[in-house]
Amino acid sequence: MANTFGLLSVEVAAGDSAGTASTVGLANYVRAFNSHASTTYTVTMVDGGKTGTTSLAGKGEVILQKSKEGVVYASNVAVLLTSVTPPRG
Repeated sequence: MANTFGLLSVEVAAGDSAGTASTVGLANYVRAFNSHASTTYTVTMVDGGKTGTTSLAGKGEVILQKSKEGVVYASNVAVLLTSVTPPRG
């Protein structure tokens, strides 16, 4: 069974640097989707003084859990972000 989640906001292009990072509407859960067909991009989350990164393959997605103050950005604006409910399944 696939994970399911509710959508809480519209998708927006991720900022492409720490200076353009977003809280994604103060979300606790964020879906990051790479809209590019084949290029892999890096997604970065800074939360509570800790920085984490993950690679996101073309057409790939990941759900990130963060505090409301945590911020997310990507290495390219082809990565789209939206706030979601906690995943189930």
